[in-house]
Amino acid sequence: MLHKIKKSQYKFTLSYIIEGNVDKWKRGIIMSKIYFYNRKQCLLCDEALAIVRIMESLYDLDVEIRDIDSNEAWFEAFHLEIPVIEGAGKFLLGNAMSYDEIETFIKRL
Repeated sequence: MLHKIKKSQYKFTLSYIIEGNVDKWKRGIIMSKIYFYNRKQCLLCDEALAIVRIMESLYDLDVEIRDIDSNEAWFEAFHLEIPVIEGAGKFLLGNAMSYDEIETFIKRL
């Protein structure tokens, strides 16, 4: 079975296969990069991050956690919306952070 990949994905895909992930590649599971925006002292953020960590292992995600208080642009964009998950140019905002909502968002990446 042949898989169509973009030129930009080729280098990553090749290294992914070489590192022993052939089975995942054959099934079409290639790591997605997501950004999780949060801040300290945020209960919703802690709960959503726990779900994201579960998804990280289930869907082979590369998760980067970003504290909005460390970057003015992130703070301006998300201070009323956190937690926020960003992936492939799409965003999942604060109130929609149930297990099902997060899983659906990740599957659509």
